Amino acid sequence: MLSSVWKGCFSYKVGVMMRTIVAEENIMLVTKSHGDLQGLARWELSDIPVGTTVRYTGEVSMNNWLRWLYPAVRPLIDHHYHKIMREGATGMAKMLCVELIDYNKIILTE
Repeated sequence: MLSSVWKGCFSYKVGVMMRTIVAEENIMLVTKSHGDLQGLARWELSDIPVGTTVRYTGEVSMNNWLRWLYPAVRPLIDHHYHKIMREGATGMAKMLCVELIDYNKIILTE
């Protein structure tokens, strides 16, 4: 189980614990999370002529009070979430000593 705390453009810290539920080396990783964000996340790896594509898909829901607040501050929460995910992709590429070619936004669910 992996536990992490994220802090971005808000002072509020988001705590998430993730458990791996599927791991196929060099093919796929699926995790289930709970905490301030709950859901499933999936990373699929595939070879391309210039390296490897990592495709992330996730279905994320928020804890009760964040879900209640979300409609009023949706643009801010979406911006914060995308910033964290973009920084994660950049950090992963740096750690692997590779170039991040593209980053696409992730959709949050209410």
